[in-house]
Amino acid sequence: MRLFISIDIEPTPELKAIQAPFAELEGVRLVPSEQVHVTLQFLDEQPAERLSAITDAIDAAIESVRVEPFTLSLAGYGVFPDREYITVIWAAIEQGTTQLNRLNEAIEFEMSALGIEPEDRAFVPHATIARMDHAASKTTVQSLIETTTETHTQRVTAVELLESTRTGDGPKYDRRYARRLKSATAG
Repeated sequence: MRLFISIDIEPTPELKAIQAPFAELEGVRLVPSEQVHVTLQFLDEQPAERLSAITDAIDAAIESVRVEPFTLSLAGYGVFPDREYITVIWAAIEQGTTQLNRLNEAIEFEMSALGIEPEDRAFVPHATIARMDHAASKTTVQSLIETTTETHTQRVTAVELLESTRTGDGPKYDRRYARRLKSATAG
C-alpha cells in the first residue's frame, strides 16, 4: 500500500479559481480539484498488516499536539523544485501553517518510532494544484506564480490516511483512515 497522511482541501469554486490560470497551458496538468490536499507525511509503500500501527501512531500524534479544528487558507503560488526547473505548481498556505507544522512534526516523530523516516527535505506546507510535464509554458508559469490569487478558506476538522494507487489516468486516492480534530470545549 502506497500511503500518505494529509489534510483534504475542499473542491470549491475558489480552489478552481486558484487553478484556473494554469488550465490551458501547454505541458501543464491540473490536479483534479477533488484530489488537492496538503501532505503532512508521505509514507511510501507499507504492508497492509502495518495499517493498524500507522493509524495508532496518527492518533498518538494528534493527541500529543492537541491541535483543534482550525482555519486553513490558500493564497499565492510556488513551485518545486525551483523556478528554473518546474515540476510542481502549488498554492501557498496563508493561514494554518502553525497547526500544519505542529501536526507534521508530531506525525513524523510517531512514524519514526515505526521505522518510517521523514523525507530528507524540509516540510513546506502547500497544496499541489498542477504538474508540469515539459517546459513549453515555463515563462508563463514563472510570471503567473508572481501574481496574487483568489483565496480559498476552509475549516480543517480531520487528518486523513490515504492510499495512492497509480493508474493510467493519474493517481487514485482511497481514504484508509480519518482522525477528527477535537475542540477543547468538546472534551
